[in-house]
Amino acid sequence: MDLGDDVARELAHYVSFEWSESDRELLAPLVDATLVWADGEVLKRIAEPIVFALWRDGLRRDIESSLERIETCDRRLARRLAAARADLAAGPPDSRLARAVVEQAAVELAFDEQSPVCCVLCVHDGLLGAAPEDRTRLARTVARIAVRAAAISADEVRGAVSAAAFDGGDAALALATDERRLAVRAWLGRLAELGVDSVRPLALELRVLADEPLPPAADDEVWRETVRGLTERLAPAWN
Repeated sequence: MDLGDDVARELAHYVSFEWSESDRELLAPLVDATLVWADGEVLKRIAEPIVFALWRDGLRRDIESSLERIETCDRRLARRLAAARADLAAGPPDSRLARAVVEQAAVELAFDEQSPVCCVLCVHDGLLGAAPEDRTRLARTVARIAVRAAAISADEVRGAVSAAAFDGGDAALALATDERRLAVRAWLGRLAELGVDSVRPLALELRVLADEPLPPAADDEVWRETVRGLTERLAPAWN
């Protein structure tokens, strides 16, 4: 029995791991593509080398361990496990299940990155009916989920927010460095490139934001959106 793409995707929902920080870094390009709803061929192209790298680190073994747990608790899915094991035996890049697991991981990580502050597809849909003067403002809100790009610890954000509350300062300005601000714009540029077909109106706006000259930190509205998102991710007592 051949393991079709639909069955592979279904099984992938039942295969869950705790991804390490290095795994998350490896998955990051696929997460970016998922954020902008890139099409299947784009996802496949990005996913294949990631599958190879994770395979070397024991991806097959980890998936097979998950399949063993499925076998004991779900008879309907258990009937498909022989095909799943044969699929894994083919190895990368031919294993549909391995790619489905990696793509599902990207979906879950992308969901986490968007919660609770920004839905990329919602921003795109909002742009479609927006007045021209509102489009840039809407596109800037995507910077709220630039957590990976900004690379600021929660402790540093808390410290900046606390200091600003105490002395009336500006947390966004306190956290700003040119390196961080440029990294956020580079990330927006990657989203623009990946989403040029799937979310083209948004991609065009993101490209403008990514390419504009870096303004003074005090006037950087893109960076302020990023810090707003970082702040909103803090524990409720900090909001």
